[in-house]
Order: sequence, then C-alpha cells, then structure tokens
Amino acid sequence: TKDSADYARAQVQFKSLITDRTKFDAIDSLMKVIQGIRQRGIIGTRKVYSPSPGFTQYQGSIKNYDEIKHLSISEKGLRRIPKDVLLCKNLEALELVNTSIRKISKKLNGLSLLSSIYILNNKPSGKLKLGKNESVKTLGIRGVNPETIPTSFRKFRNLEKLDLAATGLTSFPKGASKNKKLK
Repeated sequence: TKDSADYARAQVQFKSLITDRTKFDAIDSLMKVIQGIRQRGIIGTRKVYSPSPGFTQYQGSIKNYDEIKHLSISEKGLRRIPKDVLLCKNLEALELVNTSIRKISKKLNGLSLLSSIYILNNKPSGKLKLGKNESVKTLGIRGVNPETIPTSFRKFRNLEKLDLAATGLTSFPKGASKNKKLK
C-alpha cells in the first residue's frame, strides 16, 4: 500500500515537472525514485478519485443555492442526487464522486445552466440510466466498471463531449452514435 501511494505521488510530481524544461535534474531524480519503486515489485496501481478543487462540497445540505455554480457530491453509497441540488438554479457543473447513483434524473433538466456532469468512481447496482436533458453538453464518466456505462446517450440531446477514459471500455459505445452534436 505504501509503495502504491509513493508511486502515485511520484507519477503526479513527474507529470507536473515534465512540462517545465528547466528542471531536468529533478526529473532525473524522480525517475530514479519511480524505477526504485517498480523494482520493489509493485504489481499495479489504481486511481483514487476525490472532489475537485474549486467545486463546492456538498455537506448534506446546501445553504446559498444561488451562489453554487460548481458542486461536488462525494458520499459513499449515495443512490440518488439530493433534491436540494435542484434548487441551485445557477449550477453549471455537477460532480458525483464515489457514489452509487443509478439514475441521472430528468429533473436536472430544470437546471438550464447545467452544462457539465462528471461521474467519478460511481458504483451503481446496474447500468447507469440517463434521464432526458437538454442543457448538458459535457458528460465525463471515469473509474467505473464498463458494465455500468449507459448503452445510450440520446436522452442527453445536446451532448458535445463524452469522456469515458479510465473505464476499461474496449470500444466506443454504439449508443453514442445517436448524439449528432457529439464532437
């Protein structure tokens, strides 16, 4: 476990350093750390998802509905999007982290500014179902079992971007071909 955490931390540091061409010494020493961890017999890694910085954290209730533009809900075992989310009329992005939500309700369609939904490490009891939505343009689903990914995205009529990285899919979902605005 410690090796895995060290390895993940080193990978993050490496990615941040690689863009700065002046830090070759730091990159070299970090590569030695990564190689040393690999030599100790690390057999794999897994991605750990946590709420994104800049998102308001849902804490069981919402106080200032009108001020919320980016909301992150991270509650293990949560099966439904809380009803008070529907009162956030200025909500632009919703993030669901480590939940068990099975359906993205068509009631979210009432949030006309909601353009992005990110679902990270969701573990529903079956396939994720998408309710009718006209405003969402970006849907990101990561860290889930490929068996739980929706077979169709057509209810998200204005979907332009579909991010299914880190899902284990071996082919793009056929159901996404119905989304004519998908870029």
